[in-house]
Amino acid sequence: MKIINRKFLITMGLLFAFSPLLVLWFNNYQRENFSCESEDTFYKDEGSFTTISHFSFHGGKGSFDALGEYSSPGKPTQKITQKLDFEYWKEGHHLVLVSKENDRSQINIKLLSPIVPDFFLLRSRGLSMKFLPQNSTSYLVVSDNIPVLYCIRITH
Repeated sequence: MKIINRKFLITMGLLFAFSPLLVLWFNNYQRENFSCESEDTFYKDEGSFTTISHFSFHGGKGSFDALGEYSSPGKPTQKITQKLDFEYWKEGHHLVLVSKENDRSQINIKLLSPIVPDFFLLRSRGLSMKFLPQNSTSYLVVSDNIPVLYCIRITH
């Protein structure tokens, strides 16, 4: 009985001693591996692109999905879907994202190229952004010191 109690005490002591490291690891893991979603409207000249976007980051590989509508005066509204994979790494407070593929639709590329950065349309294009935590459930996404998205964290 004394051996079981001693093993239990040693185990509990080790868990207590290493618990700060577990908390640090968990917090770091959540900062480096996350998904978020945002609803946005981008304008350029007379065209606009309204979208629900989803970013996912995991271990240097990420994905982007968007579902939206493009509209311009005098033309019918067009549904737009996008999906692309990217690689990313951290440089200081910035995440550098590099697209791994072209948008699958030439129509998307033609319509959206004046509105969204090349990263979202063409392969091997980069984008540097800061994902600044606002609270435990959201990020403010900043590019060139300008807020561009408010992204709500998604748990899996």
